Amino acid sequence: MCRYLCIISCREVKNESSNHKFDNLQYRVDLAAAYQILEHLGFEEGIDNHLTLRAPSSNGGNDVMLVIPYGLHWSQVTASQLIGVDFESGETIEGKGTVDPTAFCIHRAIHRARSGDGAKCVMHTHQPYATALACLKDPRLLMLHQNSARFHGRIAYDQDFDGIPDMDENVAEGDRMARVFRDNEILLHGNHGVTAIGPTVAYAFNALYFLERVCQLQVLAMSTGRELSELPEDQVEKTAKTWPKYDYIAPLFFNSMKDVIIAKGSRFMT
Repeated sequence: MCRYLCIISCREVKNESSNHKFDNLQYRVDLAAAYQILEHLGFEEGIDNHLTLRAPSSNGGNDVMLVIPYGLHWSQVTASQLIGVDFESGETIEGKGTVDPTAFCIHRAIHRARSGDGAKCVMHTHQPYATALACLKDPRLLMLHQNSARFHGRIAYDQDFDGIPDMDENVAEGDRMARVFRDNEILLHGNHGVTAIGPTVAYAFNALYFLERVCQLQVLAMSTGRELSELPEDQVEKTAKTWPKYDYIAPLFFNSMKDVIIAKGSRFMT
């Protein structure tokens, strides 16, 4: 159902206009779906946190940063309500509304730093279990489960929290976070939250979802007060090398979640 509706919407645009509008709409549909799916899962925090996507502009010009207009609840995001922001000026050049300045400065820095490796989607949340882990003195993800090994060697840890940056500090803080992130898939911000990055919305969402699940397992296991059973290093290495074979699951899972929210009445594709 979801995939059919999205394809019809995109075909209508393609028949009436040029390829860049068709491509821009496809990106919008996926990012809008991600906002509503993450809200459905309880990963949102009020009107804060932010998901961004580097996308072709609707007019065929330079790429834009698609993002939620500040003040809109994640459950209400639709493809047409997302705004396209100029990567240089931060001005809204597609849609109506403004971007949260903190989101712009931090996401722009990460997008710029990772543009060479094909990473296009950046998701920052304060989802509960990953954030709980980030609030520990030692926030490391322990290799307790086969799914934990999926993140072996793919997480950066930022334990230099220095308060919420003011407007003048936003640019420098974004650059600092991008340096700490390096080429990893996940950045765990001490006393703050988590950021995931991926080549598409589906892959970034997949990483964020499974990170939350393994963080939940770790928090629950630690709460028993009993000795934890960590995987031996050789098993961790072996399992970590196996995980890329299952990358094909990411778009399948993401599309299945689109169907879930459509069944609830979502019109994210509009």
